[in-house]
Amino acid sequence: MPEYTIRRATTPPPQSTDWEALWNGPYWSKADTLEVSHWHPLGSDHKPRTQCKVLYDDSAFYLLWRVEDRYVHSTRTEYQQDVYNDSAVEFFVEPDPKKGYINIETNCGGAYLVKIPPPPGSPVPPPDAPPGFGREFMGDAGKQIRARASMPPTTDPESDKPVTWFIESTIPFAVLESVFGAIKPNSGDVWRANFYKIAGDTTHPNYGQWSPIGERLSFHQPQYFSPIRFE
Repeated sequence: MPEYTIRRATTPPPQSTDWEALWNGPYWSKADTLEVSHWHPLGSDHKPRTQCKVLYDDSAFYLLWRVEDRYVHSTRTEYQQDVYNDSAVEFFVEPDPKKGYINIETNCGGAYLVKIPPPPGSPVPPPDAPPGFGREFMGDAGKQIRARASMPPTTDPESDKPVTWFIESTIPFAVLESVFGAIKPNSGDVWRANFYKIAGDTTHPNYGQWSPIGERLSFHQPQYFSPIRFE
């Protein structure tokens, strides 16, 4: 089981379109790098190297993704569209196992969706339930999330050229608190999470995980989440 330590930031991330310089620069060099290195066998032989860095402060998570990809396809441009069918990355985070988790999924063009747990007391999804079974889309509170992308809003038709793309996301704790109540982390707190790379509607689908999910192809399996520890 992997573990990840989230370092504390003193300021929000700098804004730049020189993405490699951001990734290697002094701000993001404070963050540890995690690798999405487990690939589900139902995907193709295309396993794009996918890395993520995470920082936090009193108000938000900051994520910077770096993906060395190919066969990139992206058509969704609106909040809450099914971006997981595009070339995309996903962050699932569980502050408290008793309250469930939230998932934020962002395609390479910067469009994202946010889904939240079933209401308390809902039945446990059966083993053969489809991905996302019983979960609901978040409302306007999710629009507080910000995502910047190195790619254009759409890539259509699919491009088979090698490309390295980046996503920088700001996820305010206020978004999580609208679902879970007061949960701002303190130094030493441990939550659970998983990080994914996905591309469903492409010629070379891929389903990557930071913390491996077992035989069943569903990212909605919190029993496989791993610890994230706050510095």
